[in-house]
Amino acid sequence: LWFAVDDATFSVHVPFHGGVTRVPRCLADGTGDALTWSDESAFWAFNTVANFIYPRWFLAPEVIASAEAAERRFADELAAEEKEAMALYYGAGADAALELLTARAGLRAEA
Repeated sequence: LWFAVDDATFSVHVPFHGGVTRVPRCLADGTGDALTWSDESAFWAFNTVANFIYPRWFLAPEVIASAEAAERRFADELAAEEKEAMALYYGAGADAALELLTARAGLRAEA
């Protein structure tokens, strides 16, 4: 699952595996909402960027290119990460593999 908050055009989509066991703080309930600002909230970060761009549409291509670059980097990281998770799965069990995938998804979301 590739997930993004607020306006998908200006948000970085972050990949999550179906078995993750925690939600990263920046996406978690209680870390700001549509009426409560939070510096820790991905929603508010991407909402701020989108609202800055709307009246300055000439800047949109640069913001979109930056988001796409991050998404390409995430996609490249996934192949190695999934191999590592499979090795953990066969060596240490499913819980270890899921913890790796959960931790890495959290790091990506918080980046």
